[in-house]
Amino acid sequence: MLAVALVRACPEVAFLLALDATRRALAAFASGELFAPTITRLLQRIGVMLAIGAFVGVFIVPGAERLLGAGPGYWIAFDVSAYVLGAVGLTLTVLARVLRHASELQTELDEMF
Repeated sequence: MLAVALVRACPEVAFLLALDATRRALAAFASGELFAPTITRLLQRIGVMLAIGAFVGVFIVPGAERLLGAGPGYWIAFDVSAYVLGAVGLTLTVLARVLRHASELQTELDEMF
């Protein structure tokens, strides 16, 4: 069924968006931006996309498949890789906040001296 295939593809779309943000972040790193707001925004985007993809894969996809009649018979998937991706995503989000704060402090110090 096309509907089931579309439901199953939802987490992969989020993961592909995270890969695109990763490519952008690495390009920014290569150009010399370390604490710039661009890097923190991209790291946050990567983290959010990974966490969303993991959440959708664990909680939304099995329930939607079950409602469409093609589900595995459970509402929440026990998928260790999705749990790991979700944890990595949330960690990147926290790191982006730390880098944003460090960037603000660096800007403040540069203005003082």
